[in-house]
Formats: sequence, C-alpha cells, structure tokens
Amino acid sequence: MAKASQKKGKGTSGARIRHAAHPLPWFRTTRFLYSAVVGGVLVIGIVVGTGLGLWLSPSGTGTSPQSTVPIRQSDIDDVTLPKGPPLPVIVQGSETAKRLYEESLANQPEALRPNPNEAPAQAAKPDLIAALPAPLALPDPEPATPENSKPETGISDAPAVVDPGPMADPNTWLANAVPLTPDPGMPMIALIFDDLGIDQAHSRQAINLPAPLTLAFLTYGHHLQEMVTAARQRGHEILVHFPMAPLDLSVDPGPNALQRELGPQEILRRLDWGLSQFSGYIGINNHMGSRFTADSEGMRLVLSELKRRGLIFVDSVTTSGSKGYSTAAALGMPYAVRDVFLDNTIDPDAIRKQLSRVEDTARRQGYAIAIGHPHPETLAVVSEWMKTARAQGFQLVPVSTIIRLQQGSPRS
Repeated sequence: MAKASQKKGKGTSGARIRHAAHPLPWFRTTRFLYSAVVGGVLVIGIVVGTGLGLWLSPSGTGTSPQSTVPIRQSDIDDVTLPKGPPLPVIVQGSETAKRLYEESLANQPEALRPNPNEAPAQAAKPDLIAALPAPLALPDPEPATPENSKPETGISDAPAVVDPGPMADPNTWLANAVPLTPDPGMPMIALIFDDLGIDQAHSRQAINLPAPLTLAFLTYGHHLQEMVTAARQRGHEILVHFPMAPLDLSVDPGPNALQRELGPQEILRRLDWGLSQFSGYIGINNHMGSRFTADSEGMRLVLSELKRRGLIFVDSVTTSGSKGYSTAAALGMPYAVRDVFLDNTIDPDAIRKQLSRVEDTARRQGYAIAIGHPHPETLAVVSEWMKTARAQGFQLVPVSTIIRLQQGSPRS
C-alpha cells in the first residue's frame, strides 16, 4: 500500500496522468476585473460629484446657473408694481460720465430747433414787458383751442392708463416764484445752475452768488432741504433737476431716472418720488434726458402730471429732437426753453464767449435763458460777469419772470 501511494499520479503503465485545464469563467478574467474597477470608480465619481453639486447649488434645487429656463414675456405695463416709492439706487453716476455728457452737449445743433418762446418780429420789446402781469398775479386762463387747430405734435390722444387724480391750482408754482418786476426796455437774462446738491462745496458757492438766480437741485443730492431753504432765503428760485434717460445708455443719469420702457405707473411713481425730496420749487428741468425728452408719449405723461400739480417745465434741450417744449405748449402749461449752455467747454474764455452769446440773444428777443453747472471755472466767470451785467444794460431775473412774460404776451 505504501508503495502504491508513493506512485500516486501515475497510471498503471507508469506514465504521468495529465489533467485537462478548465478555462476560468468570464467574470474572473483579468480584463473584466480591470474594466469593472475602472467603471466602478467612474460611477462613484459621478455620484459624488452630483451629490456635491446638489448640496452646494445656491437654489438648493440643483438647477445650474447656466441652465436655460424659459421666461414668460409680458407687456411691462401689465406688471403689478409694489406699493410705495422706489428705493434709491446707491450707485450714482460717475463724475467722468457727467463730464463726458456735458462735453457732448457742445455738438447739439441749437440753431436747428424751433423756439416757441420767440416773440413775433414786429413786436416791440417795451410792449412785451409792459404786458407782463404783476408779480404773483394770476394770469387769465388760456382760451380753448378749437379741435381742428391743434398743433401737430405726434402725441397720441389715447387715455392714460394711470388715474392722475384731482387737478390742483394751475398757478401753484407762483407761490414759490421770486416776485420781480422787470425794468421796461431792459433785456432780461435768467441764469440756471444745474446739478446742485452733489458737490456740497460748489453747490453752496452757487447759493452764495448774488440773487436772483434759478438753482436746480438733483433729486438724489445730499442735505437738499437745508440747501434749498438757504437758497430761497438768499432770494434764489428753485427747480427740481430731474434725471432722465440719455441717448447713450452707458451714461448714468442717476437713481430713479425717467425711462419710457418703465411703463406709465413706474414713471409716475418715480416722478412723485423725485418731487417729494424737497419743497419750495416752481417746477422741474431735465438732467440729461436726450432720449426721454424725445419721446412724445413719455413727455406727455410727465408734463400732464406737472400741469395737474400746478408746476412748470424748463426744457434744457439736450437734443434737437426734444418734444418737451412742444408738448408743454400743446398742453397749455407754463414752460420755458433753454437758449445757451454756458460751459459745454469748461474753460474760462469759452464760458465768457458763451455769456456773450447770452447777451446777443437777450438783445435780439428781449430775454435769454442760460444754463451752467457748478464748476469752479463757471462759478468764477459768472460771478465776475454779474458785477457788470446791469451796467452793460441787462437785468438778471429768475426764470419765472420770463414765463410770466410769455403768459402775458401774445404768441404766434
């Protein structure tokens, strides 16, 4: 038996027995195991990555910020707006943007715009001034305009979508106007200083100039009521300098600017917000606005509300396509039109040249309205000019005096 066991593995013939090799199952092959390991790692990576994405996504829903979500397009006028005034925008227009905008005004073709304020050529200046009503006296109501003789302004007669509310006294503005009786035969000049309320030092320098000036304070300025009160105590007249959209939308007119795309409700709400920033004004003029003032419907909406409140509008004419003054005329509300910009070029000699243009305009039509800004150069040159203005035959007046002249004089 022991001998037999020692020969285990051999056959009876003494030859070694060869066992047949059985192939491994497919799931135990090296290639499959390698693929399975790699695939498992990939699956685990995908699962872990997806889980982290869901956990870290801002919305908590796993929606990628880059995913495309269809947005329902609707008419902006149909959007229900929240109640209350709009919140002021914190970021204000940069000084560089303002300077670029003011410099661009030099390219405006002033001579191309019609001037509805211009008196008939045959009317003598003393007669016009004699027709001026007494200070703060209420002018006669405008006669009704026949339907077939309305001026063509391109303004839609469609009713406004916003109820404007009850009509105020149309002469409310006169309560805040500076009372002044012009000297017969003396050409009048109204100087308006825009952009007040941001640069406190230069704004106060403008306030300290001899009266009467017309000072326009931005709706988003600082210490507005304090400065307006000080200005009125010194004998100056006040406007709200209202930001409106310019043609170049990269130039920021400031918080709560009027833009046609906002829709009537938001435009009126922003107008109300701006008019509530301080009191004591006679009306508004536009800050920038070369885009908004060229829109007939937008200007009709705004000016209709100003008329309802008994306020006036001074068109700064920042574009030759402005519809501001023609719309105001069609509505029968008090208004005025800027004649000359003083500081398109912020240089003392250039400003003096513009003041000469103001004088020429005043001699020609009996009055002139000029707009400047509280730049150190403008303040210095205007202060110097004011010392000799009367000796040169000119009377400095607030803009309300010229508006009352228009209301008391025949117009073609």
